[in-house]
Amino acid sequence: MADKKPPSKPSVAESPISDVFEKRHPSAAEKEWAEKTLAPSLEKAPEKPIGAPTGVNIDEHGHARFTTISGVPIGRLYTEADLPEDWSYDQYLGYPGKPPYTRGIHATGYRGKLFTMRQFSGFASPEETNQRYKYLLEHGGSGLSVAFAHADGL
Repeated sequence: MADKKPPSKPSVAESPISDVFEKRHPSAAEKEWAEKTLAPSLEKAPEKPIGAPTGVNIDEHGHARFTTISGVPIGRLYTEADLPEDWSYDQYLGYPGKPPYTRGIHATGYRGKLFTMRQFSGFASPEETNQRYKYLLEHGGSGLSVAFAHADGL
């Protein structure tokens, strides 16, 4: 009878943590995290692609893909290993209120101009909608989003 070998773990290139290594130069700490924390986690609870029944966000191997609404892939982890070799604070990050606006359009961040808090309204009669708007504004709402509906309810 032939000796049975225990199943071997897939190589990093075939494993679900391969994206931590592909086209990146992860630090030793990142590698350790991927192998000792991420891999066991994925083994216990594999990622589930959103839209799997329709085939959306699944790669050619049937694994989950994660993207923005525009289809741009989202990496699992972003660290210094993802920065270009010529990375400089001034060129790529900048300062608040200055191009490329990666830190916001306001020089004070959002300390002087807070984010707008919005809630939808407009799914009732005009009188009820008006009452709801007044309530939202009285309770700290700083922006109103209106959902218009046809008179026939469509």
